[in-house]
Amino acid sequence: MGSEKEIPLDSSRIRLVPWGWSHGPNKGLVEVRPADSWTWGGVCAEHFDLRDADVVCRMLGYIWANDFYDTGKVYGEQGLAYMADLRCDGNESSLFDCSYAGWGIHGCQNGVVVCGTLMNRIRLIGGSGPNEGRVEVRPEDSMTWGTVCHNRFNMDDADVVCRMLGYPNATQVQNDAYFGQGTGPIYMDDLRCDGNETSLFSCSYAGWTIQDCDHGQDAGVVCRMIVSFSDSSRIRLVGGSGPNEGRVEVRPADSYRWGTVCHNGFDLKDAEVVCRILGYPNVYGVRLGAHFGRGTGPIYIEDLQCDGTESSLFNCSHKGWRVHDCDPWHDEDVGVVC
Repeated sequence: MGSEKEIPLDSSRIRLVPWGWSHGPNKGLVEVRPADSWTWGGVCAEHFDLRDADVVCRMLGYIWANDFYDTGKVYGEQGLAYMADLRCDGNESSLFDCSYAGWGIHGCQNGVVVCGTLMNRIRLIGGSGPNEGRVEVRPEDSMTWGTVCHNRFNMDDADVVCRMLGYPNATQVQNDAYFGQGTGPIYMDDLRCDGNETSLFSCSYAGWTIQDCDHGQDAGVVCRMIVSFSDSSRIRLVGGSGPNEGRVEVRPADSYRWGTVCHNGFDLKDAEVVCRILGYPNVYGVRLGAHFGRGTGPIYIEDLQCDGTESSLFNCSHKGWRVHDCDPWHDEDVGVVC
């Protein structure tokens, strides 16, 4: 079927192998194999970043990567790797489409990836950027991708698609296979979302593969690109008993992906800035050791050094986004009480 064209055998050529603390289907040492061999090898961690990790996780059916680690930095192990100097832009559907040094045997530190636990069941294909394309979906128990028929497909449906993919809303619906015809099953027809759903699969529709369409009627969308956020919309408190307390979570200016702040170096001056940016005049306490529960996603900030007078946490000194040596299990997530 056509789905074999969309996901050739690429997904069978990559795996996550349990290693060190990384036990679970969504985390482990990244291993790959050539198309003509069943001998597995690692991927060099040098130059490996979140964009490469995102591609790995999408190949394995997850929406994105939460984190990645260099095995050498964690435990000092060496290993043989097939791929080195990976440079993905993050939008590729396969790691093997990214730029890299070429297949070979490289002696280097291998990389560990932690994928988000939410499985990816929706994607946009054929657009000129990641925010647009033909809408493709797949069943919960299958990696075979298919399309959505444009019958009754409107902006309410498109808004739900875009929000699932991390965009605020849709700007356009493009019907009649505007982004090219798909090649797998036509899974959904007569979608009737009210626009408030968190998942397309919660909307009313005819039923899986119940349709009277052809691929000339594949639906497409254009999602609104994220331009920037005000600082106050980039920080939140989660897990507290009220809105004035909780685990501190932040996000970059160009992303909807939330992450946490490590408690190393975090003190009342940092907490004052957190509370002020959220509109609270005072801080009543700092809570260490994941007091409000462990977060998920990246650990974005460590060693914050605010002087307490800043109007934004993002004006304070710190190591740099995602630069940390904190517990990857989020046991060191910091919280505040405002």
